[in-house]
Order: sequence, then C-alpha cells, then structure tokens
Amino acid sequence: MADPPVPPSPSPPPGEPGPLTERVADADRNRAVTQLREHVVEGRLTLDEFSERVGAALEARTRGDLVAVMADLPQAGQVDERLPQPGAASRGSSGAGMWRS
Repeated sequence: MADPPVPPSPSPPPGEPGPLTERVADADRNRAVTQLREHVVEGRLTLDEFSERVGAALEARTRGDLVAVMADLPQAGQVDERLPQPGAASRGSSGAGMWRS
C-alpha cells in the first residue's frame, strides 16, 4: 500500500528546529494509536491500513512522523456537517405513505 501523503511544512528559520522535527514521547505515540483505533471503528480505515499506520506511529521519532501517519484523516470526533446525521431522515418525515403492519 502507498505511504500516506505528507503535507508540506513551512521551513523554520535557519538554525532553529521546527515543530515537526520535535521528538515525540511514548504518550504521543499512544494517543496516535488510540485515534487510529477510533478511525477503524468509524469505518475510515481497514484493518490492514490500521496495522500499517500503527506500526509507523509506534516507530515515529518526530512530530512530523506522526503527522504523516494521520495526514489524510480528520481529527478524532470531528464531524463533517455536509454528511447526514443519524436520525436526520426521520425528523422531517411525517410517516405518510409508510406501510403499517
């Protein structure tokens, strides 16, 4: 499978490390794995994709490595307002024309 896209990052001033070169801790890696699990539950990732990304997240050394793992996924819990929400179809229907048993 192809590597996830890496978003372009602004280059820091010469001699200064950028935020994407900052080293990450085990807690950061664990948070990324938890977010990936949520994306599997929501149906955005297959188990194969999850497995690949978890491996990359656990091997991540810098913030940029973790950003690359999560690049094409929305933040956990973020809802796209263009998508219908659960129960939205039933709110507007009056029940007319529905079969009754």
